[in-house]
Amino acid sequence: MVVMSAIFCIYHNGFMAEMLYYMFYVPGDLSSTASCDNYWNTPSCKSGCVQETVEYDYGYDAYNYTRVTCGGVEAPAMEYRLNYVLQLSTGITDMGAVRGPLAGCLFLAWLLVVLGLSFGVKSLGKVAYVTTLVPMFFIFILFLRAVTLPGGPDGIAYLLWPSLGSNDSYYFSVITAIVHRLGVGHGGYTTLSSHNRFHNNVLRDAVVVILIDFLMVLLCAMMIFGFLGFLSHQLGVPITEVATSGPNLVYVAMVTVFSHIPAGSSWAALFFLTLVLLTYGTQLVLVETVITSLMDLIPKSLIKNLPGRESGLLSKRTMLHGVMTVAVCFLFFLLGLPYVTQGGVYLLTIVDTFNAQIQPYIFILLECVAIAYLYSPSCRRCCPALNRWMSDLSHMLQHVCCFCCATVVNGMAAVAWVYYIPMVMLIQVIAQPLMFWPHYLSYYNYVFPTWATIVGYLILSISLIVVPLGTIINIIIALVRGRPSEIVQPPADWGPYLNKHRRGVSRGQPGQPVDDTRL
Repeated sequence: MVVMSAIFCIYHNGFMAEMLYYMFYVPGDLSSTASCDNYWNTPSCKSGCVQETVEYDYGYDAYNYTRVTCGGVEAPAMEYRLNYVLQLSTGITDMGAVRGPLAGCLFLAWLLVVLGLSFGVKSLGKVAYVTTLVPMFFIFILFLRAVTLPGGPDGIAYLLWPSLGSNDSYYFSVITAIVHRLGVGHGGYTTLSSHNRFHNNVLRDAVVVILIDFLMVLLCAMMIFGFLGFLSHQLGVPITEVATSGPNLVYVAMVTVFSHIPAGSSWAALFFLTLVLLTYGTQLVLVETVITSLMDLIPKSLIKNLPGRESGLLSKRTMLHGVMTVAVCFLFFLLGLPYVTQGGVYLLTIVDTFNAQIQPYIFILLECVAIAYLYSPSCRRCCPALNRWMSDLSHMLQHVCCFCCATVVNGMAAVAWVYYIPMVMLIQVIAQPLMFWPHYLSYYNYVFPTWATIVGYLILSISLIVVPLGTIINIIIALVRGRPSEIVQPPADWGPYLNKHRRGVSRGQPGQPVDDTRL
């Protein structure tokens, strides 16, 4: 998960760099994005929608039909992005030069990450209030604006009621957005929760976090489709002609929408500011996952020998965390420069497809197998692995959760972790990679060559290889120590760090010194 998160956060800031560019430049240049009279426009640029006749000839059969085209490379907003912002090259074999404005926005994005993580989890917790509450408020304002526009309610109805012709892929996109917003399979929440108190009410936190993220993503989807409904009303075409997904939705359809709204520059700035805050919050968690794992590798004796304070905001560990953050972010900035070249979007498409759309499902599957089937049994050897996990969870929740809640959680976990989630993830792991072989990976009208798909699988294997590699290393260490039982069983002292949190120890009994690495 750490390796996958490192790869993810390197190119994830590439997305944030383009969002920052649009937030700074598009509101003041909104009229140009909707015009075909700029120097970057091609002769095929057409404003609005175009009715055209398409002829298909299969040799044995030929027919004509009329269609209305509102997107594609003919859209002014599309040409603004491809020809002006990205200056898109011809393909993956032509990476071109680094785009200066995007590189500057990329540097700013990493600078914001450094500031957000300057004091570790303490500063991350404060920033989280901004990156969570403020976007919710902005999305609600944008939603209110969307429903008050002509055609806005029709767009929302198109999303919520499949009988009106909504594509099922939109529901899949919403679910995928929730998964990525939660960072499931990336190890982010595992990292943050490791700083909790032992008896923290994780059940309450899990329910609240998932509910808030679900409602925010759903409200965001309704807001976007409200604006798309307005665009279809303005252009006089069905919403199916303007509804899209991916980069086209954010940088083409929404920019076109704002060019038709009174005071559209202000609404465009608010929209892209919201996207930046959402992306920024996710990025902070990903980078902190990498930095925390690196900090855990540093021996405690080395930290104690460093000059400085032992505790407080300017403690030795906090200062070391700040230095580590600056070093990691600068390295990731250099590694992210290829993503802001003229052909960087092709590289970003390959890495994002295999690292973000396939890999998390593999790690979620491995998590389920580990917890439900391999987790060490309790002192009663007949107790299965999942019962041990449930027992430990109940032990952690015993002072903050009632018996009824614990029973419900255990029952839901038994069904989800043992049966439902592994089955769904296994289907995803098997079926989804087959969709990209051999020539289904594409970006706009460009189809990637076969070797690019092979590179994607190699990227996928970088973090996957760590799993068997870590297994082999731990087996060798156990055999060298002469403790082969540690291969399948935890050490004798495995468990909560403080004695008072161990089973059979009363709450009032003093424990070991507090581990400052988890405070």
